[in-house]
Amino acid sequence: MLKIKFMLISCLALSPLFGESLVIDNLQETKHINISRSDVNRLVFPYAITYQANSKEKDLTISVVGKEMFVKFTPSVTQEQTTIKDQVVNSGDAKIIYYKARPSEIFVVTENKTYSIVVHPKKQEATTIIFTETLAVKKEKLFENKDTEYVENITQNLLKPVMLNGNISGYEKKSVKSELVNIHIDSLDVDIQFGSIALHKGYRHYIYEFEIYNPNNDILTILDSKEILHKINKSLSKKIIAYSLFYGNRIYKIMPNSSAKLFIITEADND
Repeated sequence: MLKIKFMLISCLALSPLFGESLVIDNLQETKHINISRSDVNRLVFPYAITYQANSKEKDLTISVVGKEMFVKFTPSVTQEQTTIKDQVVNSGDAKIIYYKARPSEIFVVTENKTYSIVVHPKKQEATTIIFTETLAVKKEKLFENKDTEYVENITQNLLKPVMLNGNISGYEKKSVKSELVNIHIDSLDVDIQFGSIALHKGYRHYIYEFEIYNPNNDILTILDSKEILHKINKSLSKKIIAYSLFYGNRIYKIMPNSSAKLFIITEADND
């Protein structure tokens, strides 16, 4: 009589890094995250990773390179075996099993902060998780702007309060929300959308607040805000004094289906 047995062995199957992406900002507690159960997943932190700890019995493979962590659930392989005349031989094709993967907690220690996350295996594409710290960014660097000499001097009094608090003392804030309209960014060869959000009216200056929306599937970096200004300047009747594109994250990029804010300071209209 033939005796059939099953043996479980572990294997690591690598796959390309692509698929879903998620940004998690200012994480203060344990975060549960769905990642691919079959592909390699990428976790990007704002600081260099110095140590990581996880349950070894959960069959989770982790490698670290600088600020990036690559995580993969180790699948099981079933191989049917047959005993013939006291010899054990493999029978049939081996089968890779992913559905037995279990959630696992990972503690990630970085130079400035420790992150606690629980990864859940799901039937989905490889996932990239980007952790950002915008609260720290607001203290260190509010915006990137190399186009005007006025910005650095004016930021402490005008742009900084608006970016951090949404308003500024001595200025009347008026909601001027408009529908988003398409504009083409020639340097990137993509269409983005913009619309008015608010107008902060002061005696000497006006501060215009615009939404810059990325409707594309790609992450965008606007290297030169002037290109946007040239597209929308027709809506402003006064001379532009300073401007800043505020991404709201540490990586200074506009994620797919997400927005940044463009702040423009002009002379006040006191006529």
